Amino acid sequence: MAVSGYLLARTFALIAPAGHVSPDLCSVLFTAGCDATLSNGHAWVLGIPLAGWGLVYFSMLAATLALARFVAGPFEAHALLAASALAAVGLCCGLVLTAGALLRSEPLCPLCVSVHTVNLALVFVLPRAVAR
Repeated sequence: MAVSGYLLARTFALIAPAGHVSPDLCSVLFTAGCDATLSNGHAWVLGIPLAGWGLVYFSMLAATLALARFVAGPFEAHALLAASALAAVGLCCGLVLTAGALLRSEPLCPLCVSVHTVNLALVFVLPRAVAR
C-alpha cells in the first residue's frame, strides 16, 4: 500500500503544471527510473492512475482482512476466502499490466514490479490462512 501511495504521489508530482519534481526513488534504489512509466498514457485507467487503483485494491484487501480478524465466527473463513479471491484478481491484473508493458517494449517500473510480486506472494499466503 505504501508503494502504491508513493507512486500515486509521484504521478501527481509529474503532472503538476509548475511543481518541482524531486529525484525519483526508483532511480535512487534501482538505477532505473519510474517516471517514463508513470507518465505513459497506459498508466491511467478510467481517468485514474494505476497507482490509485493499487491504493483502492490494497484498501479493500486490508478491510477484508480486518473483517476476518475482528468479526469472529464462521464469517472469518468467508472473509479470508474473499481476500484470496481479491488477491487472485490483483495478480491477474498485475500479470496483464506487466505483459502489456513487455509486449509494447515500454520501460518497466521496478516499484510497480515489486507491487506485482507482493500480489504473487499474497496468492500463496492467503489460502493457507483460509485452510487454518
